[in-house]
Amino acid sequence: QRIAMLQLKKQDRTYAWVAVAMLLLIFAGCDNTPEIEPPRERSFLSVIHAFEGITSIDIDLESFGERKTVAEAVTFNNSWPQSGYASLLSEAGSGPQDTGVVIILKDWRSKDQISPARVLSLFPGGRTTVGIIDSFGRADLVQIQDDFETPESGRSNLRFMNLCHLFPAVD
Repeated sequence: QRIAMLQLKKQDRTYAWVAVAMLLLIFAGCDNTPEIEPPRERSFLSVIHAFEGITSIDIDLESFGERKTVAEAVTFNNSWPQSGYASLLSEAGSGPQDTGVVIILKDWRSKDQISPARVLSLFPGGRTTVGIIDSFGRADLVQIQDDFETPESGRSNLRFMNLCHLFPAVD
């Protein structure tokens, strides 16, 4: 009778381990749902360095969980890219939106961040210029949506940008 009791307890333990193993397999299989990624579209970005307080800057962009330095040692009065616009993947949408593209500016020498990280609002397919300006001795960003409407025949579009903190208004 005692041997039968010991065999029964051993059998109960085996069933308990089998039950635990089955629960672990069930829970491991529950997280097989694919992660849904938002649709992506191209946006275009140009960055102008107009903050005289720092000679050269690095530009980092963070998008879709990935951070990358896209430009190093952009000097005062220059831009990235040097001509035209950089093409970026951003979340798709119908108008200006927070696209998940974050711009981070760093001092080229010290690699210290010089302004708060900022989420850019971009138009899918649109062109945007970001100016790095002096705001009371600190770097700040000004975002401008570029207008590329075709002018009338015989005319042209011309854009002036005043990014100088010393002259808040110019004629």
